[in-house]
Amino acid sequence: MVVVNWLRFGCRARPYEVVAAAFGFGSTLLILPSGLEFSAPLAWGFAIKVVEYSLLVFAAAAMVILIRASRSVSGEGFIPAARAAAGKYLTMEYVSLTFRRVVSILAVFYFFVHIKNLIPLVHPVSYDRLYWDLDRIIHLGWQPNVGLMLALGDIHSITVTVDWLYIKFFSYMMVASLVFLSEAGGLKLAERYVFAFCLLWAAGGIAYFAAPADGPCYAALRDHAVSPRDRAHLLAQPLIKDAPVEYARAYERSKIWIAKAYQERLWKSRKAFLIDGRQPGVFYGIAAMPSLHVAAVALIALFLWPVSRWLGVVGYAYLAVMLFGSALLQWHYLVDGYAGLALAWAAWVMSRYGTGHAALTYGGDGGRP
Repeated sequence: MVVVNWLRFGCRARPYEVVAAAFGFGSTLLILPSGLEFSAPLAWGFAIKVVEYSLLVFAAAAMVILIRASRSVSGEGFIPAARAAAGKYLTMEYVSLTFRRVVSILAVFYFFVHIKNLIPLVHPVSYDRLYWDLDRIIHLGWQPNVGLMLALGDIHSITVTVDWLYIKFFSYMMVASLVFLSEAGGLKLAERYVFAFCLLWAAGGIAYFAAPADGPCYAALRDHAVSPRDRAHLLAQPLIKDAPVEYARAYERSKIWIAKAYQERLWKSRKAFLIDGRQPGVFYGIAAMPSLHVAAVALIALFLWPVSRWLGVVGYAYLAVMLFGSALLQWHYLVDGYAGLALAWAAWVMSRYGTGHAALTYGGDGGRP
């Protein structure tokens, strides 16, 4: 029976693979004439990550098996319960799907970090002033970036903590994704999550080009965030010249060391590509609208809730940190975060329909095991 289970295998294209392929093709059409080179070191790094992360998924799946077996032990003992819990995982279908899911996620990321560098070339206009003013209008005269920095910038216990939690975004995202890729919430939820995740990053990468912005750390605080020799840009930054002096001074005093280091590093990398004619040193680029940090964390929270209410609470708590932290650390305007929330909701809803007709059952298991 184990041999039969292992030999189960499906090769039908999954919806997230279609998203990854379409996004990769469209990104390639943008990249080829731009002068931006595909990063071979990044490709090799991602290839290694496919193997490493897939192994982590299998380890997480083993933990899921043990937990389920311990909950369903009967008079026959633990071993039969473990065998029953391990049934679907002992198939070539699950092994191949794991690799395909991880490849799809990392492929979307690979193209995403490339096209993000092209935004000022494709659409050389900045909408930072619009978002700055829109923030003030929506919040009835209160300027979130200024208000949060003046209120919390000198409370170093808060700023240092938020700064650290914000930079742990990618680690959080990868750990949280293990919950779904190990199918702790079932097959359907795993398929929905990977589809929504790939759709969110692909759609978000495209959305950056619609009405691009650099974020308040550059549009309002560039002269405080970037050294004088590196301030050259295709556009005239800073665009927001009426920001309060106390706001800039609070930013300089604040101990958001990680954010400040990355803000300067990303600007230098973009200058190297746009101004100096060299390849970017950091392939992540600069873009503020929408906030995909907020969007991705919101999407994870939406999917964690049906798996576990406790995990859901953690997810939404981290979402609150990301939303307000993005403004406190001056990466984003709050409207960027609101747009990210809308994008996450749209991806979550689309996942309910985008995977609805993609039959995959592990021999009958179409939902939560």
